[in-house]
Amino acid sequence: MRIDIWALVEVSGGRILRVSAEALSEAVRQATQARGLSSALVVGCDPEERLLKDILSHGPDRVFVLQSEALSVVERPPSVEDLERLIRSRRPRALLLGNTAAARDFAPRLAARLRCPLATEVSYLNPQGALSLFTRPAFRPHASMILRPRLPGFHLVLLASGAMDIEKPGPKPSSVIERISSTLHFERNPVRVLESVREIASAVDLADAEVIVAGGRGMQSPEHFLLLSELAEVLGGTVGASRMAVDARWCSRDRMVGVTGKIVAPELYIACGISGAVQHVMGMKGARSVIAINTDPAAPIFKIATLGILGDAREVLPAMIAALRKARARRESMEASP
Repeated sequence: MRIDIWALVEVSGGRILRVSAEALSEAVRQATQARGLSSALVVGCDPEERLLKDILSHGPDRVFVLQSEALSVVERPPSVEDLERLIRSRRPRALLLGNTAAARDFAPRLAARLRCPLATEVSYLNPQGALSLFTRPAFRPHASMILRPRLPGFHLVLLASGAMDIEKPGPKPSSVIERISSTLHFERNPVRVLESVREIASAVDLADAEVIVAGGRGMQSPEHFLLLSELAEVLGGTVGASRMAVDARWCSRDRMVGVTGKIVAPELYIACGISGAVQHVMGMKGARSVIAINTDPAAPIFKIATLGILGDAREVLPAMIAALRKARARRESMEASP
């Protein structure tokens, strides 16, 4: 019997969360190496055609749509009861979860109901496809732990943010979409979502951000730190901070990037006035591109930067913001002209 590796796909704003895309890509890779099946699990109402195409572009063999009367949209957290019933009936080898607040909430409860192992903050899965070994950080960046579950069978795996590469090999010709009705009725659901409020760009979870503009001690003051928000707004990104900036109370602790903060892997990371201490670098080394702005030519951040700018971020940022706004206005003008 071929093994089946699942990934839960969570959605926000009509788009797949980045951490869910990481989980789905890893499920496809593991299933391919084990010559098994990979499946994407979407919970809620029937997703739009565009969203289904995006899910299929990651290459799963199947897409399960768990339709629920209690979940009127596809962006609500899944019911543990529904997940338990589906896993017991279909018997997958593992369910991979992105590191979201919802997953961190229901994963321990689901593991308790299924009496199965739960591995958290997993940064590496063994490449042989058996999913019997998991690597997770212990004392970042100095040590890691390799875990082997004591119980055989199904495993729940909560992945570390930014640990897995996102791949889109394209849809498989043999891919199928299966819609499954939930048995959970609204009146039996103890959790009711009364309202969903979209977060503004500057408050988006760092783990999901495609662009992060981060500042450190080199920004010198909370007033200059506000320049980061302006640049993030122009680029459609969000703001991050080093520990020094958080300790100085220029930014809230949930914006901290590093070993004791968030581990991120955006497409673009702009480090402004950040020296590049190892504790910070370990939190953002997964970024695809890094732009570093610093007055110190010997700053360690330049060693990992894709592009380095030697200068004062307080002077460089206003020039960048003005140039980007001008370019955006010119592009919008061209698009508006017949």
